[in-house]
Amino acid sequence: MNNGDQSAFEEAWLKRLIDGAKVAGPIPISAAPKQTPLDKTLKLKQSTLTFTKDMSTKEEKQAERQKRIQKDKEEYERKQASLAAEKKKAEEKKKETSQRS
Repeated sequence: MNNGDQSAFEEAWLKRLIDGAKVAGPIPISAAPKQTPLDKTLKLKQSTLTFTKDMSTKEEKQAERQKRIQKDKEEYERKQASLAAEKKKAEEKKKETSQRS
């Protein structure tokens, strides 16, 4: 992410945070956390957010889409073949039981 995107994200995030605080109103005194001495506070490192931008081209996306479609089609055909085999087996079993009667 370039600096322009990151600063725009940070500004938008800060604006949403401030707007949310305005809507929520002030914190009641009873709900305010107890203050601890400065020497007992933890020093936390601020983590940086990492972002990944999709850099693939339209052709790559189309190729991936075609692969997914082909994979889904093959899976569908396997399931249909399995169902057909089960149906055939059930019909044969039904014929056997009707012939015995």
